[in-house]
Amino acid sequence: MSEKKKNPIAAIIFMMFVIILPVMTVVFSKLGLDKHKGIRGEMQFLSDSIRVDFDQLSTFSNASLSNVGMLDKIVFAVSWDYTCKDQMNAVVDSLKAFRNNFNTEDQGKLLFVVHTEDFSQDSTWSLDEYITTWKIDTSDWKFVKGIDRGRYHMETAKSCFSVAILDGRVSRKDDSGNYKNGPLLCDYYDLKDGEMVNTLLRHLAVIMPKKQRKKIEWKQDEKLY
Repeated sequence: MSEKKKNPIAAIIFMMFVIILPVMTVVFSKLGLDKHKGIRGEMQFLSDSIRVDFDQLSTFSNASLSNVGMLDKIVFAVSWDYTCKDQMNAVVDSLKAFRNNFNTEDQGKLLFVVHTEDFSQDSTWSLDEYITTWKIDTSDWKFVKGIDRGRYHMETAKSCFSVAILDGRVSRKDDSGNYKNGPLLCDYYDLKDGEMVNTLLRHLAVIMPKKQRKKIEWKQDEKLY
C-alpha cells in the first residue's frame, strides 16, 4: 500500500503552532507588556494600591465631586496655600500646557482638582474672577476648600507646582467596586521640572491606553503593576 500524501496546509498549521506562535509570544512579552514593567515600577504608589477618598470634600461653588464621578478619569490634584497666591497663574499655565500634549479625546479623560485656602479675607482675591481669567471649564476643573497634602502622601514642603496623579479608571473585568472608595494614587510630580514632566508623560502613556488597561490595572486579588 502506498504511503499517504502529506497535506502541505496541515504541515503549515502544525509549524505555526509548534514554532511560530511560541516565538511570537516571547517577542510580544519582551516588546509589549515587559516593555512597561520598568516604567510601572518607577511609579511610587502603584504597588501599594492606595485609594484617595473624594466623597467628603467640600468644594467652592458647590461643585460636584465624588469617587464615582471620577470613574474613567485621570486626576491631577494640586494644593495652593497662601504662599502660592502669586504663582497660581503659572501653575494653571503649566497644567494647560501639559494637557495640550493629548488629543481632544484624551483631554476629556483628565480632571484637575485644586485644593486651595479661602482667600476671602484678601480683597484682591475672587476665585470666580480668576476662573474667568484663566478661561477654564469648571466641568474639568474642581476647586476644593482647604489644604491637605497628607491625603496624597505628599510632604508638606511640596511646591505649588507639585501635582498628585490618581487613576480613577477600572476595566469591565473588575467587579469589586473598589473604585467607589476613590481613585488609585499613582505618584506625584513637579510640573516645574522639565525632566519630571517628561517622566510623567511616559507614565501616562502606560496608564491611559484602553488596550493596555487590563494588563496594568489593580484588581482585588491581584496587583498587576
